[in-house]
Amino acid sequence: MAIRISWKYDAAIIAAGLALCFIHFALTPVSHLSISIDDHLDYVRHIAEHGIPLPDDCWECFQPPLYYFLGSMWFNAAAALHLDPATGVRFLSLCFHMGFLYFGCRLLRETIFSPFAYYTGLILLVFWPLGILKSSAINNDIPEYLSQLASFYYVMRWWRRPRPRQLALALLWGAIALAFKNNGILLFPLIGGTVLYRWYRERFPVRSIWNQSVLLALATAMLTGAFTFGRIYYYYRIMHPGAKPLMIANVWESDKTTFIQDDLYYYISFDYPTFVKEAFFDPYHNPGGRLYFWNSYLKSALFSGFSWKARLLARWLSLAELGLVLYMAAAIIPAVVLDKARSAEWMPFLFFASIQVAALIVYRGLYPTAWCQDHRYTYAITAALAVIYAKSIVWYRKHYFLRVSRLGVALGLGFSCLSIAFILAQALM
Repeated sequence: MAIRISWKYDAAIIAAGLALCFIHFALTPVSHLSISIDDHLDYVRHIAEHGIPLPDDCWECFQPPLYYFLGSMWFNAAAALHLDPATGVRFLSLCFHMGFLYFGCRLLRETIFSPFAYYTGLILLVFWPLGILKSSAINNDIPEYLSQLASFYYVMRWWRRPRPRQLALALLWGAIALAFKNNGILLFPLIGGTVLYRWYRERFPVRSIWNQSVLLALATAMLTGAFTFGRIYYYYRIMHPGAKPLMIANVWESDKTTFIQDDLYYYISFDYPTFVKEAFFDPYHNPGGRLYFWNSYLKSALFSGFSWKARLLARWLSLAELGLVLYMAAAIIPAVVLDKARSAEWMPFLFFASIQVAALIVYRGLYPTAWCQDHRYTYAITAALAVIYAKSIVWYRKHYFLRVSRLGVALGLGFSCLSIAFILAQALM
């Protein structure tokens, strides 16, 4: 049966995904939603009652305050309605997740024009288990995903049709990302690298990318960065001189059982038997595979660092995830390495994913704890990976691997069905 890309189908898929988010919101205990949830809520409560705190006033107070300031408004609104204040903050996170899905849908719509490939990418994005599990978490990760993806979306619009306005919007969303979380800084090498790569290929006049809006956006980004990092630098290096890391000031005070051995072997190897045997990533015990970066990264990409119910479904999801990764890898290598004429259309997506993963590898090297290799730091690339997967389906079809193309659609649908079953089982069991 022939299908076409339609906003009606998009709305139905996204509505189904949001329905799962609301089921998870209603039935999952707050303690299962994110790491250090009480500490993030303390930050929100402090702003609601006392204003912006000093970086040492609470466990998470070194973080940029924008999310917690917005959360304090919803905290007060829920309290005024005689609701649990945490419910208001959780609903704010859910709104940010809706924004993430909106930009992910637009990114797919403007990149993929084959209906089957497009809808495979969309259902993977909407029903990806970690996205639903974290959609109403209380922390600054969710708005960070939205702002990083929005910035990348405008980078891609500039890539297709270089206009200063698109570049300015990418920089502004980058500034917003930096106001939500320190790792928003990774957007600026992405933006700069994408511009340089296009200039290297086309040697366009440099003046063509500048205008007043770009300069204003760049100044805004610089001021936001100066506030974000200046606040913690002034406190931890001038007011209270010491050696606390500026990116994550509380890392050395974390639970010592999460610290892990750091060796090159664990970055380049993959423990397949443990990956298949263990349903979830365990940040506290070695037998769960936490020493292996790729084991931890791929498991946390599905479930973060929690042990959920429905362990058998979790194992099946892990195997399906490996299938998705291998399917993409088998298309990326010939598409980028062998097809030089069309390789450029893949590069921004691969660049976005590579910067985020490389930064996480460095992060674990600097701070060798199990939490510092969690996919939640890089979840924004899920939308880019959904596009890459959809492009892989299209690539196989264009090169007459029709059965492989159909296999990709079936694998994506199968993964999404397993994810839906897992979320429902988790909420209802």
